[in-house]
Amino acid sequence: MAAGTDVQATQDAKHVPPRETKAQRIERLKLAKNPWECFEEIKEFARKGRDSVLPEWTALYFRWWGIYTQGDGAGVVAGNGGEGKSTKYFMLRIRLPNGLLRSNQLRMIANLAERHGRSVADITVRQNIQLHWLTIEDLPEVIESLAAVGLTPKSACGDVPRNLTGCPLAGIASDEICDASQLLLEANDLLAASNDFYNLPRKFKVCITGCRVWCSYPEINDLGLTAIERYRQGKREVGFSVRVGGGLSADPHFAVRLDAFVRWGQAMPVVRGIAEIFRDQQSLRENRDRARLKHLFTRHAWTSQQFLEELTDRLGFTLDPAEEEAPPADVYRDHVGIHPQKQPGLFYAGVAVLRGGREQDLGSCAHDRVHVHARLCEDGEQLRRARALHAVERLVARMRDSGDQRLLEHAFVLLANPGAVRHRERGADVQLDVVVPRDLDRAYLEHPRARGGHLEHLLVADSVQLARLRVLLNQNANTVQIAVGG
Repeated sequence: MAAGTDVQATQDAKHVPPRETKAQRIERLKLAKNPWECFEEIKEFARKGRDSVLPEWTALYFRWWGIYTQGDGAGVVAGNGGEGKSTKYFMLRIRLPNGLLRSNQLRMIANLAERHGRSVADITVRQNIQLHWLTIEDLPEVIESLAAVGLTPKSACGDVPRNLTGCPLAGIASDEICDASQLLLEANDLLAASNDFYNLPRKFKVCITGCRVWCSYPEINDLGLTAIERYRQGKREVGFSVRVGGGLSADPHFAVRLDAFVRWGQAMPVVRGIAEIFRDQQSLRENRDRARLKHLFTRHAWTSQQFLEELTDRLGFTLDPAEEEAPPADVYRDHVGIHPQKQPGLFYAGVAVLRGGREQDLGSCAHDRVHVHARLCEDGEQLRRARALHAVERLVARMRDSGDQRLLEHAFVLLANPGAVRHRERGADVQLDVVVPRDLDRAYLEHPRARGGHLEHLLVADSVQLARLRVLLNQNANTVQIAVGG
C-alpha cells in the first residue's frame, strides 16, 4: 500500500507545472490588461485608500501611468541587498515631448508640487519632470489637473515608448540644421499612449533632433534620428540618419547606424516600422534583463544590414543610402550659457540645475515675462540686442537671488564671443560683469552703475518685465534652457 502511495506521489510531482518566471508573469499581466484603459481603477484605489491597491498595480500597472512607489532612500546607502523599502507614497513622472512647456503648464506643475509634493519637482535626464511624496488619494486629482493643461504622465514609464527627446533649442539655436520639434511631436502622437504599442518587450526610447551638437545623445537611444544635409543638383535637402539599438545599463551599447537616408516625409513610417520590429520580437520577452532592442545585436547576432532588410520589408519602399556623417567631437554637448538665437536681437540662457532638484517656487519664473524694448536710433539693431541680453541677465540674477544657490553654483554664463562675460564668485554669491560693445557705451553712461564700458552688475537699468518665457528641458546634465524674447 505504501509503495502504491509513493508511485502516485511521484506521478503527481511530474504533473506540477514549472514555476512561472518573472518575465512570464509580467508578459501574462500585460496581456491581461491595458493599464491605459483602467484609470477608473486608480480612482477606486484613491477612494478606498492605500491598502486597497492590488499588488499587480504596485509592481507593474502603475508604471504605464508614470507612477512608481516612493522608496525610503535606503537603497542609496546599501539598504537590504542594495535596495530600500517602498513607502506609502508615490512618484509621478510627467511626460514632456522635446522638453517643451508652456508657462501655464509650468505654473500647474508648480502648483501641484506645492500642494501635493512638498514643493519638490525633479528634472530628469530625459526631459521629464517628476513629482514625489504623492499619496494614493492625490493621484486622480494630479492626473486630471495635468490633463486640463495638456500634460500627461501616461507612457512615461513601463514597457512602452518613453518620452521622446530632442534638442531643447529646436527652432531657436542659430546653428541648427533644422527644427525637428514638429516631427518629434508627430512621432509622439504616433507612439505615446497608443494601444498598438502599449505592450512592448521593454522600454523604447526615441530621440529626434536637428541639433548639430547632438545634445540629446541619440547614440544611447533605441531609435535616434539625427538631421543631415545633402545636395542634389545644387539643391539642399534635409533628411535624417537613423540609428537603432542604443542603450546603457546592463550590456551598454552604442546604437548601430543603418545605411539609410530618411527623407522628411519618410520619418513617420520609419519610426513606426522600427517600433513594430521591436514589438514583434518574441525572443526578447523571455528574459527581462535581455529585452531591449539593443539585445538583438548583442545577444541575437543581428546586423545592421539584417535590421535594414527587415525594416524595408515593413515599409514597402527602399530608403536611399546614407550620407556621410560624423558625430560631434566635443564630449560636452549642452547649451549652457547665454547665446544669440536665430531670431535677430534675441538670446537664450542655459542654466545647469544640479542633480535635477528644484525646491524653490517653480511658478516664479513662469509668472515673469521678458519684454525687449526697441528704440529707433542709429544703433537700433545693436541696442536691441544689448537690451535683449540685459533682460536675460536680469532673469539669471533673479534665479541667483531666489535663495536656491544650487542653480548657479556650477553654471557658466557665457556670451557667444569669448571673454564677453566675466564670472566671479564671492562665497555663495555669484557676480557677472557684462562687457558692452564700445559703440553702446553712451547708452549706459548716464546710469550710476555703469563704469568704463561695462556693466558692473546684472541688476542695473530700469525694471524689465518679461513678455514671453519658454522653459525647455535638456537631457544632458539636467540643464534648463530658457529662451526669452519680445
